[in-house]
Amino acid sequence: MNLNNLSLKQKLFIALFIPLALSLYFIFQSAVLGYETKEKLQKQKESLEYKIQLSNIVHEIQIERGLSSFINTKDRNNKLKISKQRKLTDIQISKLKQYSNLDISKTMQFLNEIYNLREKIDNKTLKFNEILSSYIKINKNILNNVANSFLLDEDRYLSQMSIAYINLLRAKEAAGIERAILSNVFDSGILSSKVYRDFGILHSYNKLYVGTHKELINSQQLEFYNKKMKHKDILEVKKLREIAFSQVTKNKIISDIKELAGYGGLIHDFKNYVLRSKELDKNNFFKNYQKVQLLLIEYKAIPTVTKEEIVLINIIDNTFKQYYLGLDRLIKINKTNLTVKDTDKIIKVNDKPAINAINILSNNILGTDGKYWFKVSTTRINIFKSIEDRFVKDMLNAIKIIQEENKKKILMNFLLLVFLIITITTITAKIIYNIFTSITLFQKGLTNFFEYLVDNTITIKPIVVKNNDEFGKISIEINKNINEIKIFLDAKLKYENEQKKKEEQMIQQSRLAQMGEMISMIAHQWRQPLAAISSTSAAINLKTKLNKLDKDSAIRLSDKISDYSQHLSLTIDDFREFFKTNKEKTNTTYNEMIKSVLGIIEISIENKNINLIKQLNSKNTLNTYPNELKQVILNLIKNAEDILIEKNIDNPTITIETKDNILSISDNGGGIPKDIIDKIFDPYFSTKTKKDGTGLGLYMSKTIIEEHCGGKLTVLNDKDGALFTIELKN
Repeated sequence: MNLNNLSLKQKLFIALFIPLALSLYFIFQSAVLGYETKEKLQKQKESLEYKIQLSNIVHEIQIERGLSSFINTKDRNNKLKISKQRKLTDIQISKLKQYSNLDISKTMQFLNEIYNLREKIDNKTLKFNEILSSYIKINKNILNNVANSFLLDEDRYLSQMSIAYINLLRAKEAAGIERAILSNVFDSGILSSKVYRDFGILHSYNKLYVGTHKELINSQQLEFYNKKMKHKDILEVKKLREIAFSQVTKNKIISDIKELAGYGGLIHDFKNYVLRSKELDKNNFFKNYQKVQLLLIEYKAIPTVTKEEIVLINIIDNTFKQYYLGLDRLIKINKTNLTVKDTDKIIKVNDKPAINAINILSNNILGTDGKYWFKVSTTRINIFKSIEDRFVKDMLNAIKIIQEENKKKILMNFLLLVFLIITITTITAKIIYNIFTSITLFQKGLTNFFEYLVDNTITIKPIVVKNNDEFGKISIEINKNINEIKIFLDAKLKYENEQKKKEEQMIQQSRLAQMGEMISMIAHQWRQPLAAISSTSAAINLKTKLNKLDKDSAIRLSDKISDYSQHLSLTIDDFREFFKTNKEKTNTTYNEMIKSVLGIIEISIENKNINLIKQLNSKNTLNTYPNELKQVILNLIKNAEDILIEKNIDNPTITIETKDNILSISDNGGGIPKDIIDKIFDPYFSTKTKKDGTGLGLYMSKTIIEEHCGGKLTVLNDKDGALFTIELKN
């Protein structure tokens, strides 16, 4: 529909119709949104129930995993428990069939692994670590599935509760893994460094999961959680965990005692002293004995040490004391008068109780056993499960509350939209009536104004004002603006013409100055070939007079004159081409333009003993104005040459480098002073001390690059001097 073909009355009726239509549309959308929200909440509820069922499966697998820690024992009762638990796990898995409307194929794929795992466990083809890692993998995949589906929840509160819930599930899973690991450790009496490290990492993750859960739950849920965690078995779990953690320290102490008492240790020193009576052996014995005493004291000071361990430590201590007292008695008596039999009576020590005590401490974790740990740890997991059940109930209640709120929201939106329809209709009708009363008077004057805007004459006809209403006031303001616009446009046109003329004059002035410098350079270049022509001509003249000018000499000398003349002609061509005006862009390269510029200025640079370094790495084709760009390159090179000569720089050097669309020209002239570097592109600003600087070179260079060629010209000081950079587009 073309609104330009409609009358104002029709447009106003459309303006009334649009808000009414939009209101009806929003009422419909509100109803659809309410229905979609209702459906979404129902799906969220079904999804949550599905996740709850997955967590129930995880819980049963955790119990099955814990019982499987004892699978290699000969306890028939434990095997019956495992069989019964597997059935409970299978019952929970079978309940997933009621969620056939959801995509559970991936979950069933994870769960099918449990049947293969059970077969391997029954055939005793897996070690404990392999059994544990397989169960962990299955539960991890299920929990990840739960966590990923929670990420789809859009409601902020439900999302927060979802994150808290998955952290609770992961905390319970970590507790289950911890139960299985320590059940095996307490039964075997062995805590390897790897198991200790893995156990420490697991405990850290458990604390992280619990901490995140507690941060996200509300005060009532936190109170319930803290109350549950005051159970006595929770304290027992902490105590037994500390026993496990401290076992590494205990094992280290017993290992050090073995080393101090064994071969090369205090018993060895004792026997050596008995046989040889050397002072060194005696001193070594007392030194090692003191170390053993310190280690025994350290062991007893460990907070988790048990009474049984204290008894064993005292046995070890008493044995070493017998050696100590025996050696002391030998020192006090005259050993040289004793027979071997007499010595034996004095120093006879029974090592077996100490050896047995050390072996018990090395190969056992005293103070608990696997079954007791399993019992209290299972209680802890069940506490987590009770917290989980309460939390699930809260989440279901939250969804129910949101559903009720959604119903109220739909009703309120409907009532609000009905009110808006009535209000908008009433207000719009009044506005239309008021506009029609004034629009007729303003229409004629406005029509005249628009006719002026499309008129090609230079005469402005103001709008005729007959009314004093808003439309009349607008007409007065428009007339004022018309007059101001005319004054402004005339002034702007005059200014632009003056600026254009001024810029053309500056370009011509800069070009003439550059042309004068080039003529000077060409004259300098011509000196050598002109001198050579003169010398060759004189040689021809002399040989002719002496009648020694043969045909070959005449041809050779004539060719030399021709070569020199050709060089002069090429120089003129370069000069003519350099200043040829070209209004159309052509394709060229940096290398072609640099070669053309150096054909004019390179000899001048060499004659002034200036090093010229060329690093021409760009092969890009540029669509630009070559002659204008060559003037910029020539100006930058000439400026570098002038500053090197003016400052009398040692080993003066100009570097020309191209790469991609960038051309840089630098010198080692010490750079531009910081206080003027921002001014060097201003017109009529010159840094040259001589009076031959126009102050237009760099200004026109920047104008050519940035306004004519669409590029960028910048300058900065590097470590040696000034660096000018030209960057163009392809």
